[in-house]
Amino acid sequence: MTVLVYSGPLEAVTIRGVTFIQGEPTHVDVSTQAGALLAKKMLAWPDVNEAVVDEVDVIRATLEGLGVKVDKRWGIERLREELAAAENPADPAE
Repeated sequence: MTVLVYSGPLEAVTIRGVTFIQGEPTHVDVSTQAGALLAKKMLAWPDVNEAVVDEVDVIRATLEGLGVKVDKRWGIERLREELAAAENPADPAE
């Protein structure tokens, strides 16, 4: 996951279906070919910078994107466990 911040003159720009709002962090999934290409192209813009983010913030954002209600008190280990459970749900027949 890469976080980009657009600081250009427009309030927002939408590129390949992703909206970059001026001054707000935008998460781009670079694990996919499309995401990696988008991040590479956006970083070529003089008005876009990569934000430094903590792994905890990335995992929280990923979990929230998967629909998991995240408790802000959870540490990195609990977040990793929740992410693993969300990405590999148990078989309901078991």
